[in-house]
Amino acid sequence: MYRQIQSLRINFLPLISLAVIVVSLAYAGYTGASGNPAVTDSNGQTVTSRKPNPDNTPSNARSKASPMQQFCNTTAITIPSSGSATPYPSGIAISGVTGVIGDMSVTLNNIQHSFSGDVDILLVGPGGQKFIILSDVGGSDGFDTARTITLSDAGTALLIQSTDPIPSGTYKPTNYGTGDTFTTVAAPYLSPATAGSATFESAFGLTDPVGTWNLYVVDDAGGGGGTISGGWCIDMNVIPPSPGQLQFATNAYTHDEAG
Repeated sequence: MYRQIQSLRINFLPLISLAVIVVSLAYAGYTGASGNPAVTDSNGQTVTSRKPNPDNTPSNARSKASPMQQFCNTTAITIPSSGSATPYPSGIAISGVTGVIGDMSVTLNNIQHSFSGDVDILLVGPGGQKFIILSDVGGSDGFDTARTITLSDAGTALLIQSTDPIPSGTYKPTNYGTGDTFTTVAAPYLSPATAGSATFESAFGLTDPVGTWNLYVVDDAGGGGGTISGGWCIDMNVIPPSPGQLQFATNAYTHDEAG
């Protein structure tokens, strides 16, 4: 026994609107003629192009993240006996990268100062994140001789506070003081140990790397001076969207109540 369908009527709702959602099906960053994503300088300074760095393993490797990539500004930073460095800030502007930050670090190439405990360094990200990466380390002798210092959450130890030479190497971001100020950049600032507990991950993790990164360097006391003669670099890996996935950076969305 069966029931015969006498009639079939389908009512279509009026078409009110059509929204088209474009979903990235594969990760593909824009590349220029050189094959590297475009990297420009925000201050008219020399900035090297993006370089793959496959041998530099991320500290906290995340699934599907790209190999570490390096972005550099090789212009020397001159640190006065007191006050703001030149240039102030030193900038690296990044474009052509798709995804969010996994792990990252900052390298100061050949930093030298006759009283390293006077040096304070602030990194400001494209989303406005303000993170003190180095302050009040090494007393009077820490950087008497030029050193290359990498600051990373994967560092084995904090930079020393005592008056001793600091060897080149990889260290955790370090701040022993409080009350640091940076002209033209309003507080509050995120601070690492021992003054605080912030890290590169808590400051910049899962945010969009595209935009200008600024490094602010100051000498907060009179006497002595120095330089970061080789400029500075950012190393990071980027987590691209998975096929068919919409990805939102944590610094990319704001809600407009009036809208």
